Amino acid sequence: MINMKFYFTLLLLFSVLGANAINIDSLLLDFDRVIESRSEYTAIKEGKIKEKEALFNIAHSKALQYSICTSLYEEFLPYITDSAFYYAEKKLALASELNDKSLIDQSHIALARIQGTMGMYAESAQLLQSIQSSKLSEANKLDYYRVCRAVYGAMSDYVTADVYKLKYNKTTELYRDSILAITPKESSDYITAMADKLILKESYLEAIALLEKQYTDFLPDSHGRAMVAYRIFDAYSKVGMDEEALYYLILSSNADIKSSIKEYISLTRLSLILYAKGDIVRAYRYLTVSMEDALFSNSRLRKIEVANIYPLIDSAYRYQVDQQARIMNQFLIGIIILSIFLFVMFVYVYLQMKKLAQIRTELKKTNVKLQHTNIDLQHYIESQQELNHSIIETNHIKEEYIGYYMGLCSIYLAKLENYRKSLCKIASNGKLEELYKTIKSSQFIEDELKDFYINFDVTFLRLFPNFVAQFNELLIDGESVVPKNEEQLTTELRIFALIRLGVTDSTKIAHFLRYSISTIYNYRVKMRNKAKGVREEFESNVMKIGLNE
Repeated sequence: MINMKFYFTLLLLFSVLGANAINIDSLLLDFDRVIESRSEYTAIKEGKIKEKEALFNIAHSKALQYSICTSLYEEFLPYITDSAFYYAEKKLALASELNDKSLIDQSHIALARIQGTMGMYAESAQLLQSIQSSKLSEANKLDYYRVCRAVYGAMSDYVTADVYKLKYNKTTELYRDSILAITPKESSDYITAMADKLILKESYLEAIALLEKQYTDFLPDSHGRAMVAYRIFDAYSKVGMDEEALYYLILSSNADIKSSIKEYISLTRLSLILYAKGDIVRAYRYLTVSMEDALFSNSRLRKIEVANIYPLIDSAYRYQVDQQARIMNQFLIGIIILSIFLFVMFVYVYLQMKKLAQIRTELKKTNVKLQHTNIDLQHYIESQQELNHSIIETNHIKEEYIGYYMGLCSIYLAKLENYRKSLCKIASNGKLEELYKTIKSSQFIEDELKDFYINFDVTFLRLFPNFVAQFNELLIDGESVVPKNEEQLTTELRIFALIRLGVTDSTKIAHFLRYSISTIYNYRVKMRNKAKGVREEFESNVMKIGLNE
C-alpha cells in the first residue's frame, strides 16, 4: 500500500513537471522585466494603502476603525515592518477601548506576529506565553498556533546552541500538530502544516505533491502563492532536483515582486543560487534589489541575511567588471598597435612608389643613350629587356602591396589623395582663382563629416543593434525618436549614443558633433523632459542599454 502511494505521488509529480515545461532562461528573462517594473507594483501597493488610510481617518465608529486598522496591518506586515508594528499597537488600543476580549486576543497575537517578523523573539515569545490559548475563540486559536509555529520555527533557525535549537524544534512541532488537529484536511493551513511535517520526515515527494495542489489555490502573483512556491523550492532542493527547485524559487520571487512584498527571502536565495551558477551580473542585480527592499521595509532579519552574502557577490561582481575593463584596455591597445602598423605600411608603400618613379626616370635616360650608339645596341636591348622584366616584377610587387595594404588603410586617405590630385590639376592649369575657391570651400570637410557620422552610426548600431528601440522605451508614449534611415541616427540619438559610450561632458559632445554647448544642453534637457519615471535617472538608464546578447 505504501509503495502504491509512493508511485502514485511520483506519477503525479512528474506529470505536473511535464505540464510546467521548465525553461529557466526564459523564466529569468521574464523576471528581469518584472524587476525593471517593480516601481509600478510599488505604486499600486501605495495606492491601496493610501485609500485605506483615508477610510481610517474618516471612520466614525471604533469597530470600523479596528476593521480598517486590521486591514492596514496586513498590508504593512510584509511591506514596512515599523508601520505594521504601529498598526498592531493601534489595533490593541482600539480593542481595549471596545472592551472586546476576542479583539484584544486577536490584537495581542498580531503584535506578537510582527515582533517575530522584526526579530524581537524574546518579546514575541513572552507575549505569546501570556495568552491563555484555552480561552481563545476558534479563529483566534488558529491564528495563535500559526504565530507560535512561525516564531519558534524562526528562533530554531537562528539560534546556534543545539540544546535550544532542539527545544524550539519540539515546540514548533507541537504547535504544528495543534494546527493539524483543529483544521479541516482540505484547508490551506492544514496543507501547509502537513507539508512542513512531511519535509521534516524527509518525505519530500509527498510534500511536493501536496504543495503543488495548494499552489493553484492561490491567486496568481499573490503573497500566498509566493510562500507556497518557496516551500516547493525548499522541498525540491532537499531532494536534489535543482532545476525544479530553481523554477519555483523564480516563481516565488516573481510573485513577491508583483505583489510588492518587501520583507522576503526568495530573491536573496535566488541571488545566491545564480551566483553559484556563475551568473554574477544577474545575481548582483537581484541582491541589490533585495538590499533596497530590506532597507525599505526596515526588516532587521532580512538586512542581516542580505548583508551576510552581499560582500561575497559584490566582490565577484567587481572582479568581473575589472576583468571586462582589462579586456577593453587590451582591445584598445590592439587597435592602437594596428593603427601604427597601418601607418608604417602606408609610409612604406609611399617610399616604394617614389623609388618606382626614380626607376622610370632612369629608364628614360637609358633609352636616350641607346639611341646614340649602335655598337652596344644589342647589349642595351638585352639590358632594357632585363630592366623591363625588373620593372614588371616591381609593378607586380607594387600592385600586390597596394591591393593588400590599401585595403587596410582607411577610405579617408584615398579621399585625401583624390582631393590633392584635383588641386594639383587646377594648379597645373594655372587656374589660381578656382584653386583658391576650392581651398576656401568647406564642402569637402562637410562631405567627410557626413561620411564620418554615417560610419559612426553604422559602427555604433553594430555594437548596439537594439539601441533605438531600448532608448524609446525610456520615453513617454508618443515621444519616440525614429530615424529615417535604419542605419543612421538622428542628432538626439547621436548625442545619447555618445553618452552611452561614456562621453557625458557636453563640451566634448559639442566638439564631436560640431554644435554649440548650449544646443547640446538643450537637447539633453528636452529628452529628459520626455523620460518615463524620474527624469534625473534618464541618462543613467541610457547607460544601462546593453550590448546585444
